[in-house]
Amino acid sequence: MNRRSFRNGLAVLAFTSLALLGFAAPNARALQGQPPAAPTGQQQRPNRRQNGFLQFLNSLNLTASQKQQIQDIMKKQREQMRQLRQDTSLTPQQRRQKFMQIRKNTDAAIRKVLNADQQKKFDEWLKQQEQNWRNRQRNRNRGQQNPNPSGGNNNN
Repeated sequence: MNRRSFRNGLAVLAFTSLALLGFAAPNARALQGQPPAAPTGQQQRPNRRQNGFLQFLNSLNLTASQKQQIQDIMKKQREQMRQLRQDTSLTPQQRRQKFMQIRKNTDAAIRKVLNADQQKKFDEWLKQQEQNWRNRQRNRNRGQQNPNPSGGNNNN
């Protein structure tokens, strides 16, 4: 695996993780079918990615038990990620590897909570999120490779 594909894979995992990370605490009320609490102090509204994940989960028609289990999984993931960010003894590569392992474990734990139909939808959603991320990266890279598409210079 070359460095670029490794970085791209890591970024996909990072995107998915970010989509999932903010879900548990700020969105617990919404997952339970209640409106989210008004933002206070440092707490902020969920971002667009978090809202997308929340909407996706709500579309799965989760039972109360499933909702609670997923909230617990996400809380555990958030704590693991916080500890990972604070661990200054790790090299960047070690941190990436641990990050990817936490993501894999979180996805696997969520899948265990879901029934077969929900698992299929979850897998499709993750695949779509990865494709969306790749498209954004491709567009971003095109912009960096050719910042001035007219081919002219900016020195008028």
